[in-house]
Amino acid sequence: MRKVSLIALFVFLTAGLILSGCGKKAPEEGADLQKPAEMKSDRELARDLYSMVKGVGEDYKTWSLWPGHTEFESANSPHGKLFSTYLNDTAVIDLNAGNSQFSDGAVIVKDNYDENKQLASVTVMYKIKGYSAETGDWFWAKFTPDWQPETMGKITACIECHAQNSANDYIMTAKMPAAAEEALEPEHEGTGM
Repeated sequence: MRKVSLIALFVFLTAGLILSGCGKKAPEEGADLQKPAEMKSDRELARDLYSMVKGVGEDYKTWSLWPGHTEFESANSPHGKLFSTYLNDTAVIDLNAGNSQFSDGAVIVKDNYDENKQLASVTVMYKIKGYSAETGDWFWAKFTPDWQPETMGKITACIECHAQNSANDYIMTAKMPAAAEEALEPEHEGTGM
């Protein structure tokens, strides 16, 4: 009788463990366990951003320049004397479509140079749906030339300056629909980068 009770208890506990998910396959080591953007800290978002623009197999300098722009455009403060503006494929597709706003995942990287064409800083706008509705859902970041984060998130100085163009999706470079006149080819077909 006692043996039957122990067997029944074993079967019951084993079935409970299987039904509760203990039998699920564990994620492989290094598997991407992404949290939704609204649950990530600004530092985590900056790490994600870095991976998109400078991570393994990525280099934003292979992306398209802003339509009609050259590598060294004249700039106003705070972006130094010269700048270069690069767009990921999501941003290129938005411009080519004549969209009035960039979509989720659009990344704009601006290299900021001094008068001697020495890189002084890198500023980035990263569109994240749900991040900050009051600022067009833009995540802002400023990096040193060697990609150390200086500031990130809802940067007051960036927002205050770009707010004058809130009707243009906070973009200062050009009016959104007009930028689509010069069609670009996405650099990373099918990756959204």
